[in-house]
Amino acid sequence: MNKESPASAMTSKRHLAYGAAYVVCTFFSFPQRLPFAGSAIDVGWAIAPFTVVFLLASLNARSITGSSMRQSFVWGFLVSLVAHYALFHWFYVVTVDYGHAPVAVGLLAPLLPSVFVSVFTALFCVGWQHLRRTGGATPVAAAFLWTAIDYIRGMALGGFPWGSLGYAGHDTFFLLPWVRFTGVYGLTFVFVLAGAGLAQLYETVRLGRQPSRSTVIAFGITLLTVFGGVLLGPLGAPVPSDTTVRIAALQGNIDQNEKWSPARVGANLGTYLQLSQRAIDAGADVVVWPESAVPGFIDLDPEIREPIRALVRGGNATFVLGAVAATLDLDTGEPAAFYDSAYLMDSEGTLTDRYDKTHLVPFGEFLPFRWLFGGIIEAVARGVATVDVSPGEFPRAMSIARIGADEDVRVGVPICYELLFPDLVRRMSVDGARVLFAITNDAWYGRTGAPYQFLAMTAVRAAENGLPVVRAANSGISAVIDSRGKVVHQSEIYVQDVVVGDISLSPADAPPTFYARNGDVFAWLCWAFVLVIAFVPRFRAEPTRAV
Repeated sequence: MNKESPASAMTSKRHLAYGAAYVVCTFFSFPQRLPFAGSAIDVGWAIAPFTVVFLLASLNARSITGSSMRQSFVWGFLVSLVAHYALFHWFYVVTVDYGHAPVAVGLLAPLLPSVFVSVFTALFCVGWQHLRRTGGATPVAAAFLWTAIDYIRGMALGGFPWGSLGYAGHDTFFLLPWVRFTGVYGLTFVFVLAGAGLAQLYETVRLGRQPSRSTVIAFGITLLTVFGGVLLGPLGAPVPSDTTVRIAALQGNIDQNEKWSPARVGANLGTYLQLSQRAIDAGADVVVWPESAVPGFIDLDPEIREPIRALVRGGNATFVLGAVAATLDLDTGEPAAFYDSAYLMDSEGTLTDRYDKTHLVPFGEFLPFRWLFGGIIEAVARGVATVDVSPGEFPRAMSIARIGADEDVRVGVPICYELLFPDLVRRMSVDGARVLFAITNDAWYGRTGAPYQFLAMTAVRAAENGLPVVRAANSGISAVIDSRGKVVHQSEIYVQDVVVGDISLSPADAPPTFYARNGDVFAWLCWAFVLVIAFVPRFRAEPTRAV
């Protein structure tokens, strides 16, 4: 009977320890709200590189280095599955607390997004093993490969980019300015480059070797990027127009279990009417209600619409109203399709435009393959809708007749899940939006880190497009974010509040940033470099021992 040698056993333990460290670092790379902490823990920018360090270190362990591509895929998939199951633990709250599913279903719920993300982590591990075998495994190659795969993760099968490593840099004055050119993928690149450089340095020191040229290059590029980001902060910031307007974001804090209760329609509407009056009294030019805040069909039900119109006519503000819209069947008069929508109501109480959410939440707003899985899912989760929400035609901006001294001001209103997708929000900027009103309902997430993570992603959208963002969330976090991505005002979660801020509209002539104008050029360049490094032998400059 063969026994494992002491050296082999030590290697195996080190390999597992690296994997466990990767799980912990992945979890804390993003804001987390823990039961024993009074506020969110948000130090992801310092931790994110070590996510890469420990993943690569685990792949470099002897039990993996000589393994097949299949074994590398399996290891990358499993360790990522554990890490992202922990990161996506808030899916339990969504399914059990508000979907009313059994606890067993809630425990399984984080698996679906975790499996999706872990496939891409596993693909990176396979690609990295290929580079190790062909002599191209450098920190720069790791950064290109990870970023390229991360980009595809945000698009494939509709995409799920939550937990993309770049968001760890949402509050870094020395890195965030780069997203004006690269989108969030530029931050991902820098974190992976720094982490891969550290992993390579650790490996060479552990083996008693001198740091390689590729390690020096990785640290050099990282330092230049940090220095450049510091310069870009004040020098390259978007130039606002002279128009300053006052915006109010309402936070009604309506319990998700009572949001659509027929007995609570009057009380829920009354809450937002009272908050709206506070906003008008504060001099707001625009009052923003959260996603689906209107407890009924505003364009079909006069008992819902008229109290809002009466309030609006008493002030001089435009209202952005999150509501569910419906189209009626001409034969029966019953709703035939439902939309997650944002309405504009002018100061005269007239509904002037409506934007319908275009990127819907799978298993939330629509059920893929409902004909196959619908009966099973509805049987175990009473909170699942029996009718799918319909998507809007395309992302676009809407026009407000007048804001402050400016007329015909274009505004974008990304709705909840749409804020996860950089290119979708960018298209609103291209369509002329000079400010973004982000409306969402984060009550689904409970008192977890998810609302803080979602705010971080929203801040990155502001910086990418060079547009101020006003975020209205049912239970928080509501916020005012400037065009550089800095959160200047924000609410606490699970309180009623009115967040008021003065913002400067962006200029009306063109999108303010390179990213807004040109999109994911950097991500495509990453793919181009991956192909060059993988298939052109002259670029394989280092032997397999690197990293």
